[in-house]
Amino acid sequence: MSEDNPPAYRCDVILAPSQYTTVPPPGPAREQDRNHRTHRPSEIYHPLNLTLLSDADITDIVLAWVKTKTFLSSGPAKEFMVTSTNNDVIFFYFLETFTEHRSVCMRFEPQIKDLPQSSNTNNQEPRPWKIAVSPVKMFSNQVCHYRLINTDQHRGCQYCQEQQWVTCSRCGGVGQKPCAMCKVHQGPQSKQCSHCQGKRQVSCAACMALGRVCCKMCVGKGRLCYFKELRVEYRTHMENRLLTGCGVPEKKLLKAAGDVVHASIGTTVRPLSQFSVPEVNDVSQQMVEASHRRWPHCKVIQQRHLLKAIPVTFAQYYWKGETGGFYIYGTDNRVYWPDYPQCRLSDRCTIA
Repeated sequence: MSEDNPPAYRCDVILAPSQYTTVPPPGPAREQDRNHRTHRPSEIYHPLNLTLLSDADITDIVLAWVKTKTFLSSGPAKEFMVTSTNNDVIFFYFLETFTEHRSVCMRFEPQIKDLPQSSNTNNQEPRPWKIAVSPVKMFSNQVCHYRLINTDQHRGCQYCQEQQWVTCSRCGGVGQKPCAMCKVHQGPQSKQCSHCQGKRQVSCAACMALGRVCCKMCVGKGRLCYFKELRVEYRTHMENRLLTGCGVPEKKLLKAAGDVVHASIGTTVRPLSQFSVPEVNDVSQQMVEASHRRWPHCKVIQQRHLLKAIPVTFAQYYWKGETGGFYIYGTDNRVYWPDYPQCRLSDRCTIA
């Protein structure tokens, strides 16, 4: 789109992000981000305080769980015997990246007043990334719009050709419209139509019989003021990985409470490398390095990551000749028993 024919974007119209032109962040900012990555404090890990569940604890937890399931019989929960238990820890790694994206677009509004006085002494258009903007809240999605100074340009309205008026679309410039009452009562009429006095035409209400209306683009001013608008979008990108090998579905483990082993925040975070479980270090390195390349047109404002440990106990049971197993997971002691022996809805049902 040439400067002589700018796009028709009124300033009071909400535009889609795709109608703005992305402005990549300057190179020095990215270089500064890389420098931040090389200067990080040593990794600090909190010790795991996992409590092993006794047979009595398991029985009490299952009884409390069954009371919340109205369709389950409490008999097996009261009578089953724990034959063996196996304890494990599931690690949940969570990474958040808070980015800033800037883009510009040409807008226009009716020229109601003269060009505003510029606060810039050299009257140069400011660079989008030189404008001081900060988010209202970190790690919260938000969009801000700013009018760029020294970008105002006054031009004649191309929609009305600076005439301030346009032809009425309701009557086509005639100023008259067919009588609606006559259309309803088609055919011979016993008396004259009181609405149009028998003329079959009425004055156009849209233009007050003038045949023209005020131009909506310039609101009758005949001129438009074009300017550039800066769009700043802050977005939080969340990624997580659950390192699991147990039989509890991942969507359930993600909701379970656990102990925070490590948490840190910075302009950019450094991947974990000193944790006792190598698989955790590998996952952290993959996710953090990928985040540095995933948004090339954005500036990373801040990152934070968290490592959580979720205890899981697998208990095998015996009840009236039947054997099986169930899980107790999370520090809030959630139960996952997919094949509970007695269900009031059917002989055997899956507890999801």
